[in-house]
Amino acid sequence: MRLFLAIPANREELRTALSTWKQATPAIRWEAPEALHLTLRFIGAWPDARVRELEAALADLRWPPFPLQLTHLGGFPDLRRPRVLWAGIAPSPPLTALAGEISTRLAALGLAPDPRPFTPHISLARLRPGQRPDQLTPFAPATWTASGFNLYETVPNTPPATRYQIRTRFASAL
Repeated sequence: MRLFLAIPANREELRTALSTWKQATPAIRWEAPEALHLTLRFIGAWPDARVRELEAALADLRWPPFPLQLTHLGGFPDLRRPRVLWAGIAPSPPLTALAGEISTRLAALGLAPDPRPFTPHISLARLRPGQRPDQLTPFAPATWTASGFNLYETVPNTPPATRYQIRTRFASAL
């Protein structure tokens, strides 16, 4: 099974922007609003037999709720030739600390650290080579409170709205 840890991000601001963008550029593969999330750590292939061990490693993780700020539109590798369009999240010490603690706990289970720097974002769309997202209107900046994260399983060959299924919920300490 393919797993990742993420904060759900089904934000009204993004749902409104996605609806407008889908109408303007329907050929792009836009994410379903129900699937939007801020990935804290991609795990990848993980054996079924070790899921309880993974859950136990994170079960006592405690942190205070903290604000997340949706800031800008970006792309990987960049906005001129994007393969992925994303909404940026302002980095903050609590967010970075949570992602770091998760990585530390997963390293104790044998999962190698991610070699890429943590870039907080919400993936919005995937583009084929040569596709361009023309005239995207900006989304409304937003702030909300992160009070938990989920362990998700990616289920292949399912509709976009149900591709990411929650296996376990982890809540903040307060």
